[in-house]
Amino acid sequence: MKEENIVAILNSHTEEFKLIHEVLESHGEELRSHGEQLRSHGEQLAAHTKEFQSIHKTLQSHEKQLDFLALKVVEHDERFDRIEERMATKDDVRMIMSSLDEVLVQMKKRDQEMAMFWHAFRRHEDRIEIVECDIKKIKPKVGLR
Repeated sequence: MKEENIVAILNSHTEEFKLIHEVLESHGEELRSHGEQLRSHGEQLAAHTKEFQSIHKTLQSHEKQLDFLALKVVEHDERFDRIEERMATKDDVRMIMSSLDEVLVQMKKRDQEMAMFWHAFRRHEDRIEIVECDIKKIKPKVGLR
């Protein structure tokens, strides 16, 4: 090849290298810009990491509180079950009230019977006193002491 051809080829390559160099410089600027963006994102990520750690601690605290509340719910559930087992139902109360009403009726009846009994007893006592008085009067007349 002739020297002129070689120089022409070299010149054309030089132009291509210049274009490639410009493209590479442009890419370098873009990479620097991306690097700055990545640093900014890294800082944001670090800040978010701290926030997430804080949120994680809060969630752990809430988890403990929820566990405590769950235990209390179970305890109260068991207590309610025991209370419910021992508690009278409306039907139980009705039955008890019905029984008490029957007892009350019987007690009133007995009270009336007792009043009548004491009245009759008092009448007999009074009658016995009269008879004893009469006997005392008759005894001397018949010769008894």
